[in-house]
Amino acid sequence: MSVDVSGEVTAIATSVLAFFAIVTAVFAVLAFLKQSREVRAIERQVTDQQELTQQQGELLRVQSGQLELQRQQFADQLAERRRAQVSCVFIWIELEVDVITAGRPPREDVIAQVRNTSAQPIYDLTVGWHRGTAPWGEPDHFPVLTPGDLARRRRTLPEDLPTTVDRALYGAVARFRDAAAVHWRLRSDGQLDEEPATG
Repeated sequence: MSVDVSGEVTAIATSVLAFFAIVTAVFAVLAFLKQSREVRAIERQVTDQQELTQQQGELLRVQSGQLELQRQQFADQLAERRRAQVSCVFIWIELEVDVITAGRPPREDVIAQVRNTSAQPIYDLTVGWHRGTAPWGEPDHFPVLTPGDLARRRRTLPEDLPTTVDRALYGAVARFRDAAAVHWRLRSDGQLDEEPATG
């Protein structure tokens, strides 16, 4: 009987071990399935995060474009405000001929006029004279040209100037500082250029 008992004990022990092996296998499968679900969830989160990052990147590109547009608009507005006063300052040139009797040639004068139609004064106005691209005599200075005022200066052309010489070569350029302390050069053809401040 001891052989039978030992066989039964062995069978029972084998059955118990088999049972625990099956339970362990079931738990291992359940753990594996749970871990697989967690891995899929993490993969889904990573995919979602990548999509979100891509969308955020596209949004940042759009916002960057909008910011650049706003910066450009601000720069344009600033330039417009900077030019608001000086666009109301004008220079024009006239040629005046004074006929002189007693056989002398007529006297010809170039007249430069600068008018400030802005609401603020301009400062350090200089009317620089030129003959073509070369300077022509000393410039005329006006410390202040108040709103509505006119600065007027004249220069007489050389008496021996041949009639074949184009009188339009003789003219003037206005240089001044606006109320915002920006320096400008204004030509009689309307060209307006900002200049660096001179020390």
